[in-house]
Amino acid sequence: MAHRVLTLVGVALVLLAMAGLAAAQDGGASCQDVYYAGIGDAVENCVGLQAGTVCLGAGPGEIEMASGQVVDTPGGSAALSGMASVRAGDGDAWSLVIGRLADSLRSETFATLIVMGPARLDAAESASPAIPAFTLSHAPEPSPCGELALPGLLVQSPARSLTLLNVNGVDVAVNGTAVIRAPDADTLAISAISRETILSQSGTVVFAGYSARIAAGEPPEVAPYDPASVAFLPVELLPIIEVIPVPGNALVTERVNLHLRPDPASYTGEIVRAGVPVNALGRNTGGDWLHIRTYEGEIGWVPAAALDINVAGEMPVYDRAPARPSRPFGPVQARGLTTPEMSNARSGPGEVYEIVARLPFNTDVGIYAQSPDGQWLMIETPDGTRAWISANLVSVTTPGYNVRELPFSPDFPG
Repeated sequence: MAHRVLTLVGVALVLLAMAGLAAAQDGGASCQDVYYAGIGDAVENCVGLQAGTVCLGAGPGEIEMASGQVVDTPGGSAALSGMASVRAGDGDAWSLVIGRLADSLRSETFATLIVMGPARLDAAESASPAIPAFTLSHAPEPSPCGELALPGLLVQSPARSLTLLNVNGVDVAVNGTAVIRAPDADTLAISAISRETILSQSGTVVFAGYSARIAAGEPPEVAPYDPASVAFLPVELLPIIEVIPVPGNALVTERVNLHLRPDPASYTGEIVRAGVPVNALGRNTGGDWLHIRTYEGEIGWVPAAALDINVAGEMPVYDRAPARPSRPFGPVQARGLTTPEMSNARSGPGEVYEIVARLPFNTDVGIYAQSPDGQWLMIETPDGTRAWISANLVSVTTPGYNVRELPFSPDFPG
């Protein structure tokens, strides 16, 4: 596992207006509408966000620089090196802050931070110049919308790397995805969503499905996390979309095949090794199969008899796996450049469709969606034409983006 030294990066703010939340409470727009509006604005205004850059996504928000300058325009950006603080505003407005933690070893990779407001993130002094430090603060109560993420900080490390951070004086090493909350000035709660998080001072390992509560002057307290504390996380904004597991985990007691469905005949070529923890997502109605996510990130079904299950509370029950979270269709998801000398853009995802534009080499295009087979991309040309182009003809320039997780067009659903 490569240990990476990460420099302090900053954050991009997406602040949903208070009026949207008020309307949700008064029977107008639902909390879910508020959620997806914020996700869409975040994607659209901060597409292609570079490491070391701070970007305001939508609504009123403010990035204060050490120089005294203030950025408060949606879509505005600034260098992170001079950032003093990001304020998500006052009151009950739900906020999303997207940031990049630059990798000092490889410039093309980065960790992702999402501050879920109302919250504030301040740059702080670090005992080690190699570890970025900041102070996280937020109200102890969530916003009026119950179906919005609680205030906190969502962190996702690059693949096969650790993200080293100091949050409110606590050194943490995130391997995968974790959410950090500050319920009061003297307490930090860290929940591991995938893989594990290591508390550097004590060496405590927090596995996925568990949370560590750290109070000043006391040893960390580790237990399965409260499902409410990790509900409705904006995982659609992460480079790798995560499925949130139930509290606790399961230990694989014998080598077993991963299955597509709770059916012995639906086995795959993926093997789950014995002796490793897996995350429980749900079980079938008969209770003899468990829907899991492996340590490597694969999702599927395994016989419950092959697991030592340690799950707090009731598991969801289903025989058909729920749809995974997906990126919203509508805003530009990424940008790319055409690679051939001349490329044909068509009215649909296939060579049988009419050619609507011919694009010369190195044409910059916006990328909206993919075809059901993943072979075609819906793009927008520099003159505003919406069209489809073979995925083999475009080089994606947005760093860290997984083209396989692009949404499907409503006209050509997956």
